[in-house]
Amino acid sequence: MSNRLWVGNLAYDAGEADIRSAFAEFEVGAISIPIDRETNHTRGFAFVDLSDAEEAARAMTALDGFPICGRKVRIDIARPRENRGKRERE
Repeated sequence: MSNRLWVGNLAYDAGEADIRSAFAEFEVGAISIPIDRETNHTRGFAFVDLSDAEEAARAMTALDGFPICGRKVRIDIARPRENRGKRERE
């Protein structure tokens, strides 16, 4: 199991401090909140790195369905990014 979690259904105004607060009882490393290139707004999900796989499993069990900024989040193990090749621009 990976130590990186995907946190989905995040409110668009949720920031790193909100996520760190929700994960306060766990050993959190980096938090990444992707930004949409076209709108320059968050995309409604984030990645949270924890100290190890056991800590990630505990956090996933404890926080799946937990409200962050008023929305119940969904937490899962982050999958590796797929290589989608070059994007053609219109």
